[in-house]
Amino acid sequence: MDKAFISGWSLSDFLAENTYSYWWKTYGKVAQVSYGLINGIVAFNDLPPLNDLKTELRKISVINTNKMRGGKSSSSHKQLKARYQEFKEVLLEQLECLEPDIVIGGNVLASFYAKDLNLGEKVVNINGMLVYKKNKKLYLDAYHPAYWPKSRESYYNEIMRAVREYR
Repeated sequence: MDKAFISGWSLSDFLAENTYSYWWKTYGKVAQVSYGLINGIVAFNDLPPLNDLKTELRKISVINTNKMRGGKSSSSHKQLKARYQEFKEVLLEQLECLEPDIVIGGNVLASFYAKDLNLGEKVVNINGMLVYKKNKKLYLDAYHPAYWPKSRESYYNEIMRAVREYR
């Protein structure tokens, strides 16, 4: 197994500490949602500026289904399925260890995790986001945050709506 994987390299730390200038393309949405969940679901227009939210990424956990280093910026469904099968034990163990109240998947929960997590049937579909509830935990299969047709405001509001209505 790759040493960086074992040592626990932190995506959140990398993004918070680094000067990666395009961090906001994917992780801007993640930072905004994190801030809203941690601070009691504020209105999108009341969120602080993106650069002020970068440190919010240190308060959450990010689990990447594709555990391969040096990969491309995107993966096909077939590639993700192969990575999920290869790393399923580790991925499920990470979720179990973290004990999250809310799990937000980037369009991978229904395809890969739902059966292994015994999520059963979805609660509802909110504009393409599948919502599951199990044992007081909320599982949201949202669009991947890098999905550019979904604006930051829509992404944020749909997740906050699901949390308000189903938590």
